[in-house]
Amino acid sequence: MARQNENEGISGLPEMTDDFDTVLVEFRAFIAREGFPTDIVWIFREDVTSRKRRVAIRWPVPTENERVARERYSIGVRGGMGLRMEVFCLLVQKSCCTIWVPRDEIDASFAMLFGLKFSVPTLPIVARLAQRGCLWKAICWWDRRSKMDWVADRLQ
Repeated sequence: MARQNENEGISGLPEMTDDFDTVLVEFRAFIAREGFPTDIVWIFREDVTSRKRRVAIRWPVPTENERVARERYSIGVRGGMGLRMEVFCLLVQKSCCTIWVPRDEIDASFAMLFGLKFSVPTLPIVARLAQRGCLWKAICWWDRRSKMDWVADRLQ
């Protein structure tokens, strides 16, 4: 379950503009109001592995993740079907965030997207650090072998 901005009435709706930096300020304000750290780390599917509700984030995350987040935001704006900026989990006083963009109108409809949506988890998952290298590879191998990646599979 997640708490969402639920579009706060049309006038309170975060506006989906081309300016990522302006939207990022609004997103930080939203997560701060919800009690989450405003220090954001952008994560994507390849940065996360999970087994049951135990989530591991490869650390450090790639430096290009912020650029990818900006690109994904632009793709979502151009697509016109909406997008969701969300806190996926917490990691050492950081909010690990992602941007979800629907592939098509059916995805957007199932996600109830129409514009920009902010979201935070009701019960946040606290992730553990996994240094890149052998430990990260071992954790990923074990998690894929057990076929229990359901938490991380929500990420694009």
